[in-house]
This record gives sequence, C-alpha cells and structure tokens, in this order.
Amino acid sequence: MAEARRQLERIHIGRRHIVLLSDGESGGNSGELMDLVKLIRSQSQITLSTVALGKESNIGLMTTLAQNGRGFFRLVCDPSILPQTVVNLVMSDSGSPPQRAGEAQKCP
Repeated sequence: MAEARRQLERIHIGRRHIVLLSDGESGGNSGELMDLVKLIRSQSQITLSTVALGKESNIGLMTTLAQNGRGFFRLVCDPSILPQTVVNLVMSDSGSPPQRAGEAQKCP
C-alpha cells in the first residue's frame, strides 16, 4: 500500500483509488496498516477498496481497511470472478454496484 500511495501521489488526476487484493493475513501489526490507510486517505485523498480472497480470509481486517479507506469491500471465493470484481470496484458507473464495506457475503 505504501508503494501504491507513492505512485498515485505523483499522478494528478481527479480520482485516485487503490484496490487491495489479499487474504488479510498481514503477518504483522494490523494497527500499522490502519495508520497507513488513514494517512493515505487524509493526506493523499486516495480511497482504498479491498478484495478478500477465499473463505479463510481475515474478513474483519479487510472490511475495516475498506471502511477506513472510504472504499468498498468484496469477498471473492471463485477466482473466475476476480477480474470482473476488480473492474466493478474501479468503475463507479458499473451495472452492479460493489458491496459497501461491512456488508456480509459468504463463500459456499
């Protein structure tokens, strides 16, 4: 996320958005991730959406990151829908709006 922020700060366009694909297992301090998300949002005006990959994902962390990043959260269990999920998150005028952070979705 830190590198994405650095890259996006160099680009001066109207809307800047990060889509984080992860299982949510950071192996580190989730507090540091939250601080980075808040910094990105407040200082860089960049939003963050998250895509949790698989039913074993840390959905709580991924949802919280999206909420704090003023973005969307999606849970993807079927890899074949991942490309369309990312497109939907990036496109604000998509036919099916992305799931808001905090809305539950379950894997079979």
